[in-house]
Amino acid sequence: MPRSIQSTQPPLKFITLRFNRLVLQIVRWLLPIALRFRTRPWLTAGIVKIEAKNVEVLAELYQQFQAGKIRFLLAFRHPEVEDPLCMLYLLSYIVPQVARQKGITLESLVHSYFLYDRGMTVWAGDWLAWLFSRLGGVPVHRGRRLD
Repeated sequence: MPRSIQSTQPPLKFITLRFNRLVLQIVRWLLPIALRFRTRPWLTAGIVKIEAKNVEVLAELYQQFQAGKIRFLLAFRHPEVEDPLCMLYLLSYIVPQVARQKGITLESLVHSYFLYDRGMTVWAGDWLAWLFSRLGGVPVHRGRRLD
C-alpha cells in the first residue's frame, strides 16, 4: 500500500546569475583534463570524437553579435550528459581557432549564457548552483502549472 505524503519540501529559491570571467577561464583551462576522462573508448557512454562543421559561420555570427550588429540566440537540446562539455569545447577552442584562421576578430572570451534545470542542484549539490551561476547559467524551474 502506498504511503501517504506527510510533508512537502519548501519551494526552491531562485539562483541569481553571477557571471564571472575568471571562473569561466578556470573551467576552460580544466576542460581538456575533463575531456581526457570522457573520451575513453572503453566507456559505455562517452565522447568518441568532437567534430565541428561550418564553424566559420558561427564565428562570423559571434563577431557581428559582439559588435552589436545582430541579436544572436543559439539553441540546442542535449540528450547526452556530455553535450554541454562538447558545446563548451566548441566555444572555448574550436570557434576561436577557426576565427583566427579565417581572420575574424573576436573578443578574447567567447561564451554563451545557458539554461539549466533548477532541480539539478537538489541532487548534485549547492556547488553546482555556485558554478553554473558563475558560468552564465540561468535556472529554469520545471514543474506543473499552478491550478
